Amino acid sequence: MLSLSTRWCGDDLSTVEAMLRRGQALGFTAFELGPGKKALEPEAALRHCQRERLRFVSVHHRFQNASGGDASGPGGLVGAGLRAAELTRRLGANHVVLSADEPDTPTFLKEALRALRVEGSPVDPAKLRSAAAAARRDRQPWLEALLRDLFDLTRREREVRLCLKPSERIVGVPDLEEAEVIFGELRAANLLYWHDAGRATLAARLGLPGPESWLDRFGRRAAGASLHDTAGAEVGLPPGAGVTDFRMIREMLPPSAVFTVDPDPRFSADDVTDARRFLEGLGFR
Repeated sequence: MLSLSTRWCGDDLSTVEAMLRRGQALGFTAFELGPGKKALEPEAALRHCQRERLRFVSVHHRFQNASGGDASGPGGLVGAGLRAAELTRRLGANHVVLSADEPDTPTFLKEALRALRVEGSPVDPAKLRSAAAAARRDRQPWLEALLRDLFDLTRREREVRLCLKPSERIVGVPDLEEAEVIFGELRAANLLYWHDAGRATLAARLGLPGPESWLDRFGRRAAGASLHDTAGAEVGLPPGAGVTDFRMIREMLPPSAVFTVDPDPRFSADDVTDARRFLEGLGFR
């Protein structure tokens, strides 16, 4: 199923219903409630969807890169995840996309992206992989806390599908090795993988594990993917505007997967319409 993230629709619109109408005008009938969006009245949004024959398929929730003292409390992953799952149910959807909120980009990654942007090639991939491994060792306590929180969350929420998305920081939590630990230790049927198309492709261009590595390991456990493109050191481009192999993604994910078009809000309605048509031409529906 092809959906559109309300993240693209912009915060200048007064209501979520207005965001949905903007996406509907571009030919979308399914939507993801993007992260950081204004509060909404689920019943009013659901009535709008029923009236216009639209639907929500997912809710994207960013969690803090730390496990607070009380993971079930207001700032903890478990409490926030349960609230996101309840909102998902009230919207008639079935997927919560979980990603770590990591605002700080480490210096070694900034240098690699700068080299890719300015020189057209990254720094020595071996040095970048070594730096990423050191960062992984430093955050081992946080990974252990995340495992505990996810175990508790999957035990308490069994209805909604909880979908773990790789870090938007490319080398953050979870990277490929950490995801293997998480999915290896947590076997809950409703804990699934959510692929990030553009960032996985950018990671490969930097010499880090790319889309083939992620999908080889977790494609069968994938519930969906965020579809945006990459070129140079940029991500968030509309699909078709960069170098991402979207056909491979479609072929390696299950037929039931949800595919969310998720370009940066700076792109125009025409750009998003072109992206939808491009994806439909590859067999996305």
